[in-house]
Amino acid sequence: MMWTRREEAKLISIHTKRYSVFMRRLLEQYSQDTTAVVDRKRFGSSDFPQLISTWCTNARIRATRDFKLLRGRTEIAGFHDTPDAMFIAATELPFVQQLASEKIIRYEAPPNI
Repeated sequence: MMWTRREEAKLISIHTKRYSVFMRRLLEQYSQDTTAVVDRKRFGSSDFPQLISTWCTNARIRATRDFKLLRGRTEIAGFHDTPDAMFIAATELPFVQQLASEKIIRYEAPPNI
């Protein structure tokens, strides 16, 4: 049997202090067929309006240890330990560039994406 190495997902590092604005836009943009996981609690896309209204504040986001946004089993965005370590999949570069042009975020993307 021959083993092949699975290609590692390319990630874009997100930098912002406007956590609530970024998260609100993220959940609004990806509100179809996705699941958010906030500190092990799952929220379906139908729960996103409530999640946006109750969780999307800088204080609550900063108090969160783990966040994931999933489409199926694929992680689109997330962070662990702190929102200062936020990332988004490189496939979502157009969305990231839009937010950067609005001065909501800064980002670092790997070469060749």
